[in-house]
Amino acid sequence: MIWVLYGTDSYRRTERRKALLAELLGNAPVEFALTVWQGKDLSEARLSELYELPFLVPHKVVLLTEAEALTKPVREALKKYLARPAAHTHLILEFNQDTKPPLPETAGLTWEAYAPLRPAQVADWVAEKARQMGLSLQAEAIPLLLETVGTDLHALHQSLALLAVYTLASPEKVLTAAEVSQALGLNPHYTVYQLVEALAEADLRRVLQILGRFAEDTRTYPWAQVLWHLRQFFQNLARLYLKFPQKPDAATLQKELDFRYPFQVRPYEKAWSRYSLSRCREALRILYRSEAQSKGVLPGRLTESELLLATGIALVSYLQKAQAQAAQAPTP
Repeated sequence: MIWVLYGTDSYRRTERRKALLAELLGNAPVEFALTVWQGKDLSEARLSELYELPFLVPHKVVLLTEAEALTKPVREALKKYLARPAAHTHLILEFNQDTKPPLPETAGLTWEAYAPLRPAQVADWVAEKARQMGLSLQAEAIPLLLETVGTDLHALHQSLALLAVYTLASPEKVLTAAEVSQALGLNPHYTVYQLVEALAEADLRRVLQILGRFAEDTRTYPWAQVLWHLRQFFQNLARLYLKFPQKPDAATLQKELDFRYPFQVRPYEKAWSRYSLSRCREALRILYRSEAQSKGVLPGRLTESELLLATGIALVSYLQKAQAQAAQAPTP
């Protein structure tokens, strides 16, 4: 049998390779049953070893990693082997590439593709992996974990392992977003989700406080990430004002904004009565100007820390002014 594992999702590809090796080797001694080659080091002559009979085991397993690095002569020799494989050899070919390798379709060859997961699929993967590890995560904790760690499955698995250690004393405990932040070394009071909550509540002092904290640590809170969340909040809110004359219910909000979790609509429920379409437009204008400045399109390029502070001050100054004008306006 021959397996071809390809794709740039190295975590799932590696996990499949480990499971496949465990299944094929069984209780056979590894030193007799397993041969591991690397594509960059493989020669045509070594391929002849695939036909050699196994020693003290019923069959042998050959794993070829980094097969994308094979030289052209070796690739051609491998194609010849695939056309007439040895019955006593199980061969696993692993390619770190998204495209399907140009190998002949032969009997007994199994293709398995491992393309990177989409963000929604990564969230599903985290939820399932946490379940397998006996972890209970609050719904809010999964987006926070993805936001903090990213979508790399290796890093996410390490973070889940850390959280598993964190819950050893109380294995049945459901981890909240704040506890996940604490376990990952973040201050639970200073996250992008807390920033969005503060905006939703129009707590402008809190908005400046959080952005000030972000400005002190732009490696943990990069400008591009913070900007995306700010813009997403005002864009979504403007979209709701344009479509709905009255505040929609939570289910309608979730469907309209295509949110995965019900808790994600809470900021928009809170913000509905505190903002307006014109305020959203002006807030977005401030954010677009800041982005243009960060890219050098406008003069006065600033550091990430300076951008966070300058954007926060501009945004809060405008919103304070808008609140004051609304308070002074005569009641119709």
